[in-house]
Amino acid sequence: CVRRLCETDDCVRRLCETDDCVRRLCETEDCVVRLCETEDRVRRLCETEDCVRR
Repeated sequence: CVRRLCETDDCVRRLCETDDCVRRLCETEDCVVRLCETEDRVRRLCETEDCVRR
């Protein structure tokens, strides 16, 4: 889910605002953590969007 969204620009941001997908992944999967360590796009989102931090 997040991997595919990472390939586009606004997808993660839109998910943060409209869907639980990113929040659920943050709570249950290492996917977001790994992406945060390797993808600047997600790292920036993690620093600015509460839903990703959670």
